[in-house]
Amino acid sequence: MNPNETSNQKSNLSIPAAIIIVGVLVAGAILLSGKMGATAPANNPAPANNPTISIKPVSASDHILGNADAPVVIVEYSDFECPYCKQFESTMQSLMGTYGSSGKIAWVYRELPLTAIHPQALPAALAAECIAAEAGNDAFWKFGMTVFANQDKMSPAYYASLAAADGANAAKFSACVASSTYQSVIDAETADAQAAGAQGTPFSVMVMKTPLSSAVKSDVENYLATTYFGTTPLSQYVNVSSDGKYVVVDGAMPIANMTAILDRILGNQ
Repeated sequence: MNPNETSNQKSNLSIPAAIIIVGVLVAGAILLSGKMGATAPANNPAPANNPTISIKPVSASDHILGNADAPVVIVEYSDFECPYCKQFESTMQSLMGTYGSSGKIAWVYRELPLTAIHPQALPAALAAECIAAEAGNDAFWKFGMTVFANQDKMSPAYYASLAAADGANAAKFSACVASSTYQSVIDAETADAQAAGAQGTPFSVMVMKTPLSSAVKSDVENYLATTYFGTTPLSQYVNVSSDGKYVVVDGAMPIANMTAILDRILGNQ
């Protein structure tokens, strides 16, 4: 089974219905090399255990929802036009309702537009950053959730209408988008994701405030090794770094699996 959305798969609707029914819709898309133009391999596992994996530290410059000092911060690298990201956005909203409301997790959104297959991914990312600059963090999240819910409407005119509704200054927003003001930010976040092993979207990294103990790390790894998508273990898509500081989630992991992982990490079982 190929878990990734590739250019070839866009015209191939032979995915088993049973997989769709159980929600096993994992990672979008395309190998992030250079200009993101190469097709992902047929069987693309999550990055291997790596004690040196790191991403840019979460800071006030990030788009963050929830408690920045939470025990677990989920940093998601995403694409507004990606259908799997839309699915995972719904999962993350549910997780924030369960864990975020009590301060146990926070959610950081970073840009990873797959421009080779999603023509509106970059325009939407630029618009989102400009809206955040003009109207604030809450407006950024409102924009993102609205776009994910209305991917069929994606266009520059639609983004401008959302910016106006969120209170952004129309002239400043237009100038910001036209000059690609935040292109360097988007490029930096894309490079950050690539360095962490991203090969598609959504790509998420759970960042531990305190590294996992050996017992918790072993518990999570045992769950991943013994739980399957069909005949494929979750460990192909989710990986714990050797130092216990990160859990890498490669794809749109279903909410039941995300919950099971978080429960083990947070000790809710």
